[in-house]
Amino acid sequence: MSGSYDKYLMAQLKNPIHAAGYLNASIESGIADNLSDQDMKNVILESLKNVVEARGGTEFLSNESGINAKTLYQILSGRGNPSLTNLIKMSQGLGMKMNWQARDVG
Repeated sequence: MSGSYDKYLMAQLKNPIHAAGYLNASIESGIADNLSDQDMKNVILESLKNVVEARGGTEFLSNESGINAKTLYQILSGRGNPSLTNLIKMSQGLGMKMNWQARDVG
């Protein structure tokens, strides 16, 4: 990313509505591109790292989510395998919620 785009993105991702849209768009793009499981994981983690950084970093998220900073670091570095409970806590700590939606079936 370029410097000016980085600044713009970080400013936008401070807003939980924009952050949720960004994460959803990343997932949808990965699905549309038919990414492998590993590539999809990388896309989601990179997007999630950007949101965490914009919202105050791992220490902020640790305080908001109740997940210790070491566990968050492992999850965001790709070395950890987050539980669904931790993903929900992370979402809540970032001011968002996870939910299921019906896909378009035509």
